[in-house]
Amino acid sequence: MPALTLQRRRALAALAAAVGAPQDDAPEQGYVRPFELISPADRAKVPAGVADAYPLSRVQAGMVAEMTPTRSCASTTTPRRSGSATGGRSPPTAFREAAAILVARHEALRTAIDKNFTTKLLHTVHGTGYRLSAEPPRP
Repeated sequence: MPALTLQRRRALAALAAAVGAPQDDAPEQGYVRPFELISPADRAKVPAGVADAYPLSRVQAGMVAEMTPTRSCASTTTPRRSGSATGGRSPPTAFREAAAILVARHEALRTAIDKNFTTKLLHTVHGTGYRLSAEPPRP
């Protein structure tokens, strides 16, 4: 659809009319099942509690490689959470409870990059029972 059509027809009903009915030869939209994008060998290595896993894009893998410190690198530029804003104290209980609710609701907040157990870098989506760490990671 040309950009000009999108600009002129901002209402959803107008856009739907411009697109028209689906064509018979249009591919059927479907969802990818959990673990469908990784090999059976990698699936067998995924730890318990992980609800899904899928590969990183090449750009994401490149970013991970750039952020991974090497032996020749004295320090890393990877951002780390600091306790200085709270005087080194843990957040209040109410904040932890709210964060736990958000993490349970949104799988993006339970997604990590795991490079320790499979043949390639994977996003791993932890199940809804995933708990946030109370303390920041130590360098």
